[in-house]
Amino acid sequence: GSLYVYHIQETGTLSIVNEVLLDDYLNSVLSHKYTESFPEEAAAAIAIAARTNALYYAENPKSPFWSVDAREVGYVGQSNVRESNPIVQAIEQTKQMVMSYTKNSEKNLPFPAEWLNLHAQPNVNGKVALISLAEVQKLADKGDHAAEILKKAFPQASIQLVD
Repeated sequence: GSLYVYHIQETGTLSIVNEVLLDDYLNSVLSHKYTESFPEEAAAAIAIAARTNALYYAENPKSPFWSVDAREVGYVGQSNVRESNPIVQAIEQTKQMVMSYTKNSEKNLPFPAEWLNLHAQPNVNGKVALISLAEVQKLADKGDHAAEILKKAFPQASIQLVD
């Protein structure tokens, strides 16, 4: 990606920003986060939710200089991404697919999409899924496709294509 170096006068520090393509970012983060094998449709649902989350933070950055902190999200670059990883394959197969909500007849909006885990509570407003990754895997094992899984996880969202 492109590198930018900023001097932040308020703190007297330098900040180095690596601007990368969205799917390159997802490959790096998800291939290290999800090392176990998932059924194809579960991996696709995970990839679409992660792309939705990443796009939300790219469009709503926490800082004027960067969208996410590499240490917080586990971004380690592209060097160790294995093409055989089911998550990496799902990212490629679901390219440009994100979930969105339509709000008050405005354009479709991505949202922060996270999976339910031991520390998160279900949230019908979209931030945390209504189901866990274990349930995602069970749904995929019984034959549900990614769109059906995502509808159960984020019932008010729809899948859109982005450029």
